[in-house]
Amino acid sequence: MRPAFDAMQRHLATQRDLPDGDSRLLPGKLAGRFDIRTQQWDFVQFRANVQANGKVDLCSLRLGLPLGRLILFDLGYFSFPWFDDLTQMQYGFVCR
Repeated sequence: MRPAFDAMQRHLATQRDLPDGDSRLLPGKLAGRFDIRTQQWDFVQFRANVQANGKVDLCSLRLGLPLGRLILFDLGYFSFPWFDDLTQMQYGFVCR
């Protein structure tokens, strides 16, 4: 079963002949920051490189976030250099 965005991309003449699973069929991905207190997305960014690891541009999600905030993140962002950076910048963090 193909995702809906894959089917929409197939309408373009340049992509009709691409094989299933080709990365050129993926439009991109979103990365975001969710504020638990307000229950709203605080910051969302588009990333064109769908094959890149989520940790590649992780620091950009920290832009505009006041110092001393508690950051909760998924295990996919587990990285000791990232933890060191957050500690140096005086952020608290929780990772499962």
